[in-house]
Amino acid sequence: MLRITATAIFILVSPFQAFAEKRVALVMGADDYKIIRPLANAVNDALAIETALEKLGFEVTLESNRDLKRMRRALEDFREDAAGADVALVFFAGHGVEISGQNFLLPIDAKAESADTLKISALPLDEVRATIAATGKVGLIMLDACRNDPFGGGSADGSSRGAAVVEEPNASLDVRPGLGRMGRAENVLFAFSAAPGETASDGKGPNSPFTTALAKYLGTDGLEIRSALTLVQQEVYDQSRGNQLPYIENGLPKLFFAAVTANDLPERERLLLAMADVTSDLRDEVERLAKEKDMPLAPLYGALISSDAKDLTLEQRSRKLAEAADAFVTTRNQMRTLASADPQVTKLRQEAEQQLALGAFNTARGKLAEAAAIDSTSRTALKTNFLERTLSEASTHAISGGASRADLNYDLAIASYEQAAALYGEVAAEKLPDAQREQQFRTLDALGDLYVTVGNLAMAKKAFETGQAVATKLMDAEPENRSWKDSLAVSTLKLGDVLRDQGDSKSALASYESGLGLRQDLATADPADATARGLEAAAYLKIGALHKLQGNPGKALAAYEASRDIVQGLVEGDAAKDDWQTTLALSHRLIGEIEQEEKKLPEALSSYQASLDIAKRLADAKPADPLRQFNLASAYEAMGSIQFDQARALTKYKEDAGKPALVSLEASAAIIKRLVAADPKNTAWQRGLAGVLEKIGETTYFGDNVITKEDAEKALAAYNSANEIRRTLVSSDPTNKVWVADLVTSYERMATWYEFVPDDVTAIGYSKKAHEAVLQLAGLDPENVEWQRNATMYHAKLAGSYVQLKDYKNALAYDQAGLAHALKVAEAHPDKQVYQSDVIIFHTRVAFDKGKLDDWQGFFAQNDLKLEAAKTFNKRFPDDPNSLRDLYKSYMDVGGTYTKNFPQDALKLFEAARSAAQKAADLAPKNPELLYGVYDTQIKSGYVLEEQGDRARALKAYEAALATIEKAVALKPDEVAYTASRDHAQARISGVRN
Repeated sequence: MLRITATAIFILVSPFQAFAEKRVALVMGADDYKIIRPLANAVNDALAIETALEKLGFEVTLESNRDLKRMRRALEDFREDAAGADVALVFFAGHGVEISGQNFLLPIDAKAESADTLKISALPLDEVRATIAATGKVGLIMLDACRNDPFGGGSADGSSRGAAVVEEPNASLDVRPGLGRMGRAENVLFAFSAAPGETASDGKGPNSPFTTALAKYLGTDGLEIRSALTLVQQEVYDQSRGNQLPYIENGLPKLFFAAVTANDLPERERLLLAMADVTSDLRDEVERLAKEKDMPLAPLYGALISSDAKDLTLEQRSRKLAEAADAFVTTRNQMRTLASADPQVTKLRQEAEQQLALGAFNTARGKLAEAAAIDSTSRTALKTNFLERTLSEASTHAISGGASRADLNYDLAIASYEQAAALYGEVAAEKLPDAQREQQFRTLDALGDLYVTVGNLAMAKKAFETGQAVATKLMDAEPENRSWKDSLAVSTLKLGDVLRDQGDSKSALASYESGLGLRQDLATADPADATARGLEAAAYLKIGALHKLQGNPGKALAAYEASRDIVQGLVEGDAAKDDWQTTLALSHRLIGEIEQEEKKLPEALSSYQASLDIAKRLADAKPADPLRQFNLASAYEAMGSIQFDQARALTKYKEDAGKPALVSLEASAAIIKRLVAADPKNTAWQRGLAGVLEKIGETTYFGDNVITKEDAEKALAAYNSANEIRRTLVSSDPTNKVWVADLVTSYERMATWYEFVPDDVTAIGYSKKAHEAVLQLAGLDPENVEWQRNATMYHAKLAGSYVQLKDYKNALAYDQAGLAHALKVAEAHPDKQVYQSDVIIFHTRVAFDKGKLDDWQGFFAQNDLKLEAAKTFNKRFPDDPNSLRDLYKSYMDVGGTYTKNFPQDALKLFEAARSAAQKAADLAPKNPELLYGVYDTQIKSGYVLEEQGDRARALKAYEAALATIEKAVALKPDEVAYTASRDHAQARISGVRN
């Protein structure tokens, strides 16, 4: 709405037109109402606007406290005196109301006994519009009069310009609060102090918020009128915490542009203009969070805009905004509690706090830099009060770091926190006040968090370990201090997060268990502390997730259940606390995931149902909250997933078996479609809808090839709709990695559907599209190992499709392209074993394709190249079972091509293969697959020897093969391939002996 309704004001500010044209203004203000509630500052508002307009070259007529007769006379005089003006402007501050769809301005003698008397004693806004239209070429009407109706009463504290009730209203009268839309603004621009039907604040200062902003920004150099009024809108919106948003109706016939661009605007003004482009759903999200955190809007808008929200999922954006809000609140508290003995430093910090509240982060940082420089100069040059100045400077840097973090400017935040941490390190041996030790710990904690955010785990580990040492020292000195124990728990658990992400799951688990122990101590010491119990539950969730990562589902389940039981108790004690409900829903869902993976489908269904029930309650409690609605949709999606698994688990396909899953998934889709309809530009909703549609497609056509034409068409329609969403998102931003990855999956699903039909040609077409998207994704992030490998291996997928069609020429083309890609990636990442192995895989594939095309010379040459690649791989990783596996298989493949014409060479290659296979088996003696590799080399050698007539050596090779395969059978007795190979070896031995 803001972009459409905000309209241009250059005519007021152009330095080139200044005073060359005739500008006239009638400014009216009314305080001394006779019957309805008087106002305190409407006349002051008129005086302020008079001054602002005179500076812009307007001839201003001021009318104060006029009755209806004098207001009409003023309009008539204005029409006569200002005829032919280039610009005509009317400003009114006072009471205003809408009655039966018509807007009225109230003179001081307005009567409010009834709607009829009010209409007779009020000035219709249409009369003002007609006067302006007849007076100037361009008309501007600015009304600080969007007030409560006389039958609704003013605010209890007198903060709004509402007209007080005089008599009980007639229920049939159509009286509405505020002013309504004009709808016919030809050649006139209307600026209302509040939105249609809403009321405006009178303010507690000398002027109302609208007039204050109007006087401030009306003459902003370099802006057209709509940009200036946009500043007014956003200023009032921000200062009112989202409760008041001025409204503009523009009927000007043309736009007027300034000669100076808006690029040189101060930081605050740039933020206000950017706020105008924020969508309504994002406004709602910011307002909810600001209210929850009791903080101004502007800093959150600054964080939202700087975080480039279009690239974020809903969860990511919510997390970032919450991070910014917490950083702002923490920093604001630090500014108010960490005093400085230097009055100049204190003054600069106070000014920085004011700028931070306005969202002017750079300006705030500049003030803090000045403060830090004062302390730095004093402690370095004068050497007086060294400790005091060091702590003061450290505090200022920490505050600056918090300001940058509230702006989501991580690089600047890290730099400031590092400076603070270094200063605290200088005085580590000193006995510091508790507040400063707490500040030191919080600085290290924030620094660790930021390093995690930017991906520098080594530095994050260092920060958390230092924080852990600080907290340990403090706790040892004061064992009963809950605050220090809490700090130690924080750093210990976060250190566990870093160790987990570094791949050291053993140390991570130890850290988690230590942190859990601290959380349990705190919770046990004060059973009434619900927050401590909640944090204990959160620690169990971390441990559960790590056990799941380590492949210990039983331990993971136990941890999740412990978390669930704790939070269940908290919910029973305070069911109104949404955080407990949300965590309980998460615990149920995580338990359900473990049960689903373990094929405990009835149990998983029960857990998912519990999660869904909570999500329903939360969504029903706040139906206008889109995040809760989306969480409900996600819960339905999870329910659909388990119901789908139940249907697939049936031993025999039953008609409509998948119907419950479809019902749940379609309920999820219906919710997200409503969210999309309400906010079509919200990419998080679009992405979520695509995911559910893909699951609907998958669910629709499962079964033992039992599928109706209707089901097939429904599944295809769902996949097509999802694919269209995915393509639209990527086309809007081809650099968004998440969206491109989603598109890859979407194309793969389409290919799978056409393979099922079957329609191999169309399936290959979608596989090619997926391949293009995979290459695009790999190009967006060359350092992402998984994406690079996917790009490499997708060539093999396409080649495999052509092999199915016996189109070996196209298969060879894709395999050769895959080999070239694999070689390039392996060269770039010589330390990645899987990339070296991929090279060998593609050599094998290319050799196969050439053999199918009767290119035997190429076939033999490719096998030789594969063997050289395997040798190189093993040379780099000589004691790695994977490199040894690839080496012995390569020896075997080349040896297999020599058996007929060069048997002695084949035997040498088989012996080299046996040596490599045996080394691999010795390195992993419990791996039956590697023992099978040894068996294979021995049995193949026996074949060649037997073919040459060397029965004695053949028998020896077969006996060795039998002994090897028996070891494999002992390790995995149920493996049919191993028992069959044992029988085969016994048969070969019997054959030679007989």
